[in-house]
Amino acid sequence: MTVQLIASIALICSVVWGSFEFGREFESGKQAQILAEQQAESAKQLQAKNDQIHKQAQEHADEVRTINTRLADALERLRKRPERLPEPSRKACEGSTGRELAGVDAAFLERYAARAAEQESALRACYSWIDTATSQ
Repeated sequence: MTVQLIASIALICSVVWGSFEFGREFESGKQAQILAEQQAESAKQLQAKNDQIHKQAQEHADEVRTINTRLADALERLRKRPERLPEPSRKACEGSTGRELAGVDAAFLERYAARAAEQESALRACYSWIDTATSQ
């Protein structure tokens, strides 16, 4: 009887231990599945952010290209202007709109405006990137 009792206790212990191990493995598998789903969602969100950042970088590059094209066109038109007005003509230009501005001076202002536009575009691109990178 003691042998049967010991065998019964051993059987019960092994069944309990086996159920415990089965439950633990089942729970571990369930957690692994949840973790895999979370990692997939995280990768999906990261890819979406990267796509948005790439789009913003492309928009910035397009803006800079447009600015440079406008600058090149303006400089081409300014090549037709006289270099400097003679001294007596300058007095007649007081209060003018800039149409009489010398080609060299107008080209300087066009380049200056183009650099300012590029800086503004870069600043907007930075803010846009920061907003995208820090958004949830």
